[in-house]
Amino acid sequence: MWADFREGLGYVRTQTWLWGTFLSAAFAYLLFLGPTEVLLPFVVKQLLHGSATELGLVLACGGVSAVLVSFAIGQLGLPRRFISFMYVTWSLATLAVAGYGIATRTWQLALACAVVNGLETAGIVAWGTAKQRLVPAGLLGRVSGLDWFVSISLIPLSYALTAPVAAAVGARWTLVGAGVLGAVVTLAFLFLPGMRTVERAPRPEDPPPADRADPADPADLADRSDRSDRRKEYRMHPSPEARASRCATTTWTGTSGRCRTTSPRTTASCTPATPR
Repeated sequence: MWADFREGLGYVRTQTWLWGTFLSAAFAYLLFLGPTEVLLPFVVKQLLHGSATELGLVLACGGVSAVLVSFAIGQLGLPRRFISFMYVTWSLATLAVAGYGIATRTWQLALACAVVNGLETAGIVAWGTAKQRLVPAGLLGRVSGLDWFVSISLIPLSYALTAPVAAAVGARWTLVGAGVLGAVVTLAFLFLPGMRTVERAPRPEDPPPADRADPADPADLADRSDRSDRRKEYRMHPSPEARASRCATTTWTGTSGRCRTTSPRTTASCTPATPR
């Protein structure tokens, strides 16, 4: 078991996009997950004087948004720069947590929740797809286990710190700070050296360069025919430099397009017998 663990850990250490994302998630969850889970119900009940039904509607908007985003990505696919896409969506989702702190109406909370969950889901889909594509099948389980172990390791601390921070600066400012700081920290990991290297690697579904041109394409066939015609014309009417190199001991006969051998003692003449 320990040998398997060391093998998985050794692989992760060689992949910046893996260990960098593990650490990014750990610090982002530390900053925003506790405030979101603890203070959102507090804002609905204590600050907006809402009910449990209103809190349920707010959370339901987030769920619907996540479903719609998942369906859209399933239909449209992910962009080639999937790591950049993942980090940008996660950064914007974390920034939207600040909307919980500045909302003054329940519908505003619902809108913020829809943005948070929709963008978070987009990043999660990209992340899961990247692991399935790039991590060897024999290591995928161990890599996913390390992902969960590292990513959620600081969540208990996030819950523990939320109450004292909110008591010191207020629930609204805690949510705003969590959103802004979490977004900054998340986006900073995108610029980690080597983080986006996997975006430039060819994907398995990409055709090899030799197969990208369709041999039956009319435009390609016309281009080949044009090149063939130019080669034929060059053989019939070569340039003076080409004639000089080919006809060192021959005489050029323009009517036949060939070089006629002369005596080695005579000076070679590579000028056409007749002008063109």
